[in-house]
Amino acid sequence: MLSKIIVLFWIAILFWIDCDAKRHRSNKFTINHSNSSSRIDCENRNQFDLNMAKLMTIGENGRDYPENFDDLKLFCRESKKLIHNVDKYKNLCFHGQWKQFVSIFIYSNRNAIKKFCTKSNENSKKLLQTSKCINSNRKPINRCLSILTEEIESIRWIKSGIQKIPLLCCKYHKFHDCFMNVLEDDEQCQSKIDTISEFLRLVLGNLIENNCGEYNNESDRCSRIDSIIEKPSNRTIPNDQNRSIMYAIYNVLDS
Repeated sequence: MLSKIIVLFWIAILFWIDCDAKRHRSNKFTINHSNSSSRIDCENRNQFDLNMAKLMTIGENGRDYPENFDDLKLFCRESKKLIHNVDKYKNLCFHGQWKQFVSIFIYSNRNAIKKFCTKSNENSKKLLQTSKCINSNRKPINRCLSILTEEIESIRWIKSGIQKIPLLCCKYHKFHDCFMNVLEDDEQCQSKIDTISEFLRLVLGNLIENNCGEYNNESDRCSRIDSIIEKPSNRTIPNDQNRSIMYAIYNVLDS
């Protein structure tokens, strides 16, 4: 009898250890549904993704850049609300590396808002001067982002053993070049490239600096690994493409 109790005891211990190990292995990127009262909120992925897309500003679900101080006031107010909602969802529903990733994105956006959203601030004036340039070129700029999203989706299918973060970094730099080329092709934008590039760096720069290291435009590392990625045209991208590029990145990190 005693031996049976001991056996059952060790079976219970081993079962607990196995379950705990599985829980820790799944903590890296997955959405947290541990709080049953928050399950509905956490499963509302579409609203979170739409908020992320609006914060990105560019893209099919982005926002027009403000062209006057009244527009800027509304733009900044909406941005603060979007940041609040994204931050709340992140704290409630994410953990692990993906939570850290979104936290850096939020931090970068808060810095951008702080710098550009003060009325009559020299930086806000510079941003307003660039807005018509960006708004009038939304179609080609959005195309740059669509290409980036498709190429990031392609990273999901590469063979195991290849580091995916460097590939993400290289694709971002390719997108940045595409964005800048659009501006250079428009005479009204040529004098505003530095300001636009600075705004883009403020919004996304911390993600790049924290994750990319030597995988940048100044090294040949990106050109050496670019051939690893299967071209988007060779693989069908899922029909349920996400609204923002952030969930495309999530899919890569979780693959």
